[in-house]
Amino acid sequence: MKSSHFLPFVFLMFTTMACSDRPEDIKLSDLDTACDYIDAIERCADVILKIMDGNDFDELDELKEESVERLENLTLKIQQIGRAADKKYTSDELEECPNFEDVEDKFDIIGF
Repeated sequence: MKSSHFLPFVFLMFTTMACSDRPEDIKLSDLDTACDYIDAIERCADVILKIMDGNDFDELDELKEESVERLENLTLKIQQIGRAADKKYTSDELEECPNFEDVEDKFDIIGF
């Protein structure tokens, strides 16, 4: 009988985690290390690249309004995360993260 109480809890935890998987919902308070900040920025950049689908940032006039709004929100989130990272860590500390170069490469593709 105890397991019957556990299943709803597991389901609730799974749905809560699934709903908050959007990079726009990243909370700065959840980022503990320099690499957490870099990884969070990368998550946002990955979604931007997916939305852009191989187009240049300047050629996105044909996107749906919701996609444009999401791009704007992701860009703002990257700026927010970047400012917070710069306050806590030096450039050298951030550059030591394994994904730092990947983020730079993605920014080059996006046009940041």
